[in-house]
This record gives sequence, C-alpha cells and structure tokens, in this order.
Amino acid sequence: MDNRNEFVDFSDTETAFASKSLKELKKSLWLFKMMNKETLVDIATACARWAIKWHIPFTKTVIKSTIFDQFVGGETLQESEQAIEKLWKSRILSVLDYGAEGKSSEKDLDAACDQFVRSVLFAAASEGVPVVSIKVSALAQNDLLEKVQARDKLTTAEQDRYSRVQERVNRICNQAYETGMKIFIDAEESWIQEPIDRMVEDMMERYNKERVVVYQTFQMYRKDRLPYLQRLFHIAREKQYVLGAKLVRGAYMEKERDRAL
Repeated sequence: MDNRNEFVDFSDTETAFASKSLKELKKSLWLFKMMNKETLVDIATACARWAIKWHIPFTKTVIKSTIFDQFVGGETLQESEQAIEKLWKSRILSVLDYGAEGKSSEKDLDAACDQFVRSVLFAAASEGVPVVSIKVSALAQNDLLEKVQARDKLTTAEQDRYSRVQERVNRICNQAYETGMKIFIDAEESWIQEPIDRMVEDMMERYNKERVVVYQTFQMYRKDRLPYLQRLFHIAREKQYVLGAKLVRGAYMEKERDRAL
C-alpha cells in the first residue's frame, strides 16, 4: 500500500483503533482513567514493587493483564510477533523497543547489544516492523556517559569501556544498514546526552549516505534542541549525508526539573 500521497488524519479514531475490539477499548479507557489518579498510581506502584520483591503469588499475572498488556507487546520477540501481526492486519506498523536499561556489567551490556541485533534481524523479516529503537544507556554505564559529558579525564580502563560502547552502537547500526532496516536512537537525560549526540552524528555520517538508516531523537522541551536540529541539518548537507530526525516532546521532564532544583 502506497501512502506517500496521503495525509494522516489524527482525528480518524475509527482507523486508528481498527485493530482494537470494543472490549479492549473499554479496558484501555478504564486503565487510563485509573492512571490519571496520581495517588492511586503512587500506591499501586509501591504495592507492585513490594509484591515483586517478595514474590507474592499472581503478581506477574495481574501486571501482565493490565499495564503490561496495554503498553508491552511481549517479553520476547516471539511473544511480540502476535501483537505485531495483529496490528499489521490493520496496516499499523510497529517499532521494536527492547527494554534493557540499568545494566552495568560488560557481560550484560554485550548481551543487550546481542538482543538489539536479534531485534534488527527479526524486524527485517517482518513486513510490519520498519524500525528498531535503541537506547545507548542500555549499552553503557550511565556514570561513564556522565563522566564523558563532563569531560573528566578517563582512566585507561574507562577509555576501553567507552570504546566498547561505540563498538556496540556501530554493530547495531551496521546490522540495520546491511538488512535495509532503520534505527531510532532515543534521546536521554541532558546530563548524558552529549556523548550520545556525538555517537549518533558519527553513525548518521557513516550509514546515511544514500538513505536514512539512523535517526537522531530530539526532545523538544529542551530549548537548545531546535538550534541543535538546525545546526545538524547544515552539518548533514556539508558532509553529504541524509539527516534522520525524530521529534518528540521528551520523557524526562520530571527528572530534569528535580535535578535543576
């Protein structure tokens, strides 16, 4: 289906929710109403963490049938396949996003990289998945990214670790290039964003010569992001590569505000 000459009508809810049954829509409406109650969310979150910590029976079942079912396609690529196929029947595309933040050992970071590569290969074989989303924080220790951004002197061991981060990012982007896929590299907290920006720029210069393979994400609640987008547009023209830009509101407003106080 060729949609290049069609406009997306965001008010067309019939098309937007074509893949959902009436029962599923009512469940989603109820869930979002509950999520609008801040006190209830705080209590439920605390209870869920406590229940998970103490391995309370049926905790996983409750979570998977509510929050998980609404926001997550599956725990594995194979589990996600059913959700992807269901959406694709209504011509709705999916973005694969592997959640692996907070890891710290090199073994775990390498494993996350392996999983992202598997996601790219999986997506390449699926008509309904044109892009895979990755987070650099899933491939690096945050304290290392903070140190790089602060321009602190790195030890030899830290330099080696940072080189491995760059190698992981390159490996994933290269796999996307080789298989005709696309990569969204997510924006993150402002105190680790600069090294991520540099890595994304390097990847775009390397792989976006003929088409967009790598997309930079711009969190537009940051007042410096529009000038950065404009500057990057000119850099891409000068270096003769295609700029991939994903514009989002941003996901870290509360953390950014708390850190600024």
